[in-house]
Amino acid sequence: MTGQPSDRKSGLTTGEPAIVSASIMSRLLSCVALLLLALVPRPATAQSAADVAAARELFIEGAALAKTGRWSEARDRYQRSLALKRAAITRYSLGVAQMSTGALVEALESFRAFVREPDSNTSAPYRGPATDAITELEQRVGRLTIVIAPAEIDGLEVWLDGEAVPVAALGRPRLVNPGTHTLSAVAPGYLRQASELTMPEGGSQQLAITLAPAPSDPSPLLDEHEPPDPGAADPGGFPVLPVVLLGGGAALLTVAIGVGVAGLSQAQDAPSSEGDEADDARTKALVADVLGGGGIVTAGVGLVLLLIHSNDATPEPGAVGLWTAGSVAGLEVSF
Repeated sequence: MTGQPSDRKSGLTTGEPAIVSASIMSRLLSCVALLLLALVPRPATAQSAADVAAARELFIEGAALAKTGRWSEARDRYQRSLALKRAAITRYSLGVAQMSTGALVEALESFRAFVREPDSNTSAPYRGPATDAITELEQRVGRLTIVIAPAEIDGLEVWLDGEAVPVAALGRPRLVNPGTHTLSAVAPGYLRQASELTMPEGGSQQLAITLAPAPSDPSPLLDEHEPPDPGAADPGGFPVLPVVLLGGGAALLTVAIGVGVAGLSQAQDAPSSEGDEADDARTKALVADVLGGGGIVTAGVGLVLLLIHSNDATPEPGAVGLWTAGSVAGLEVSF
């Protein structure tokens, strides 16, 4: 972004611009006050009477707001009135409100449109003040030249303060209001770029943006570094299920042995092979057999799973594995 202060001269001596500006504004305000008494021109036949009546009411509201210095609200009323009924007086009044709210470019175009209107008894008294306002505003508006590189990009889109700028308007001075402006641009195959500048009154600057090519599609590179699937089995991990089954089987066998020993002791102490004590001893022996069988089956399943896991996995430090040598098998822990 480059900034070049304007070297245009006003042609006036020191202090004179402020005096002339105040004089012009005074005349404009006087004209606005007179507009309260102005009649809206006769409507065209294509417009409804209701729309013309609404335009007249909005115009009167705008003039009353302007008299009290509420220019933003007056500007809104004039814009709405003009949308309903095109009238030279309304356009002139809108230009005054725009100028008073800092919308200098919009005011300049409103006054230019007003002076192009045919003279009438209503609008003739305001032609002089409008011409003076045009002369002043042409000195106060900023001129911004937008340059986008590389040139002639297909599909180029440019925005200034959120409003689209036609490609045909690039490279030429563009009227802007004094203040801060944001320029952004984008095109297919290029990254979006944005830049800001502050335009002084009467300034002339250039704002350049160079679009950088967008990076190529990185998706093929991601395949080589794709993270592992969290749900995939890890063959080298700790064999949780086999170890749990082995432990559970061993616990059942331990309980079975305890219950069996208790039943055997109770059977030896029983006075006879019949009676309650003998029955309890037999019950404990049966429970011990069931628990022992369950423990053997559970431990056997765990042992088989551990053997399968040990054959498929590479031992890691701390991993528990199964070793076999002929008819002998055992557990080992890797360090």
